[in-house]
Amino acid sequence: MRSTLASVFEGGRRSEAQAVLRESFCDRFERLTREFTEWCTAPYIAEDDEGDDESTAEETDQSKPKAAENLERPLLQRLVNSNGFEACSMMSIILCMFFLGADAACFTCQDGTKVFYEVMNQLFVFAFLVEWCLRVAKDGKKYFLPLKAEHVLDTLIVWVCGVLLGWIIPLTLQDVKRSPITQSLNVLRSMRTLRFFAFLKNFDTFKMLLAGLLGTISTLAACVILLAMLDLLFGIIAIELIGRFEPWGLAERGTAAWNFQNGLIPSCMAMTRFIFWDNASDFLAELLEKQPYIWIFCFCYIAISAYVILNLVTAVICRKAQSMSQANLAERAKEVREEEKKTLKDLKNLFLKLDADG
Repeated sequence: MRSTLASVFEGGRRSEAQAVLRESFCDRFERLTREFTEWCTAPYIAEDDEGDDESTAEETDQSKPKAAENLERPLLQRLVNSNGFEACSMMSIILCMFFLGADAACFTCQDGTKVFYEVMNQLFVFAFLVEWCLRVAKDGKKYFLPLKAEHVLDTLIVWVCGVLLGWIIPLTLQDVKRSPITQSLNVLRSMRTLRFFAFLKNFDTFKMLLAGLLGTISTLAACVILLAMLDLLFGIIAIELIGRFEPWGLAERGTAAWNFQNGLIPSCMAMTRFIFWDNASDFLAELLEKQPYIWIFCFCYIAISAYVILNLVTAVICRKAQSMSQANLAERAKEVREEEKKTLKDLKNLFLKLDADG
């Protein structure tokens, strides 16, 4: 019986694979379109909103008296709770960030370009306001009570950085429309990107990346402190070796030696150029003119900071990601085994029902 069930199970898998291979382009496009439509209309549930079984049961019991209220606006509930609505919200945040950056870099742009950026700015303010209104209309008082940091921040960004600075103040006070203060506060709308990270947690790849970074936060902090202490140490030594080297005299501003004659902070910042080789070759070549053996000192700093500490950070993150990947593979294998057992059990029950007389 077991071998028969196994052969039936494998045969079913093989037939499904052959059906997929025989699928035409039109059928595949139709299937992908249908799956995408189903995903867009499916309810979006963030992982932070998921609780244990007991809390879910309690929420279900508490939501029963409010069932009539929810039924009054089913279309709004389906719209705001859908994956498509959340994906459009994240896409608008990304586009807003792009246009904010383009507008900030527009120093010598033509008037037509500036008008285009201003129009796009107003469109994003309107889009964020509509999104906020829909969320409030869906949740009602629950959007504000109990207080949530995400909702409070979103409300401040939409109404203060968007409506107040984008519409009300420019209409009442024309002189401050493009002032540095209002422009700086307007850029605070980029804080909405924090919601984008919450959205990415629902995708396995980004979830693994974020979990790998957060899981190694203590190690990363230790590496940052170690790198800062190393830079401080070599900055002090560089002042003694380079800044007080007599042949340099009083170096001119902008020269390599000048950085080591004007305090600890310029010396430390100059040393950090060797980590990522930020024009460090010309910097080092200028030092070698009067100090031919200074390359040994610079190479020691590069070896410890760039080759050891930074690679250690990369190794820690990779190790964390690998351990999480192995854990996910083990969990997935367990789910596949459970699914196969369930399928075999269903097939066994089906055969027993068909073969009632034994």
